Amino acid sequence: MRPLNARPSPGAGVAEANLLFKGRPIRAGRGTAAERVILTGEVQSVTDFFEDAEFDSKAKELIRNAAGSGSSIGQLRSHAGGPDDA
Repeated sequence: MRPLNARPSPGAGVAEANLLFKGRPIRAGRGTAAERVILTGEVQSVTDFFEDAEFDSKAKELIRNAAGSGSSIGQLRSHAGGPDDA
């Protein structure tokens, strides 16, 4: 299995989200773009967390709650990921 290296990208809420999700186990699955990358080995994107029925419900709730508290994470709606060799 190839290692998955997470790299932050610029944008509102990204740095704060990286801190919140740091250390979270990432496994093959459909809950996040990173999990989809592990599952497929291909570039994946989630266009809108809240419209994606497969997106991790706990992550959705975290983002919703952050939006209500004025956190910049509340501005996030999408993300993408890819394998190191993509």
